[in-house]
Amino acid sequence: MHATTEVLPLADIEARCAAYDKVCIQMEDIIDDLEQSLQAVKASYLRRLKNQAATVAAHEAELRAALERAPQLFQSPRTMVIHGVKVGFIASKGKLTWDIDDSQLIVRIKNEFGTRAAFNYLHVKETPDKEALRAIPEKWKDLGCYLDGIGDAIVLSRVDGEVSVLMDRLVKKMVAAMTDEPPPMSNKRTDCHSEV
Repeated sequence: MHATTEVLPLADIEARCAAYDKVCIQMEDIIDDLEQSLQAVKASYLRRLKNQAATVAAHEAELRAALERAPQLFQSPRTMVIHGVKVGFIASKGKLTWDIDDSQLIVRIKNEFGTRAAFNYLHVKETPDKEALRAIPEKWKDLGCYLDGIGDAIVLSRVDGEVSVLMDRLVKKMVAAMTDEPPPMSNKRTDCHSEV
């Protein structure tokens, strides 16, 4: 808490809360308008984009088929640029694939090489377990961990809708609209210095 020279009366805090709530409602209205506008813009371009993507795919398939029928044109040089399009042939290393579920492949790898040696062929992501670390406060100093933000903290959030939640929702929807992907579930920090 910050020490202040004057103590504000509750009426002053109440007036500031009313002003804060008013500007938050105005921002919610702007966000709603923006979301509606984004939907309208996306809808107006979506059909054209899908049609153009289909046209591009068809032309690419035709060009690919033509290249497959003319490998003799690309003996030396193996590639060339024609009208800004690089065409030709390159030596491909291939792409390793499998037709089974990843979890099934992991089991097969462990069976084939043993659990210890299997990690030579698997990516393993290790992250600190915050709940387990919370249970051993006597080790925090040795590990370089600590509780951040302990003690009194200012609470400032609207009961009817938190501004940061609205902004996060807006940003996620905008990104999803631009990439046509679902918004991410969350962005959690996993370092020892975050809240344990």
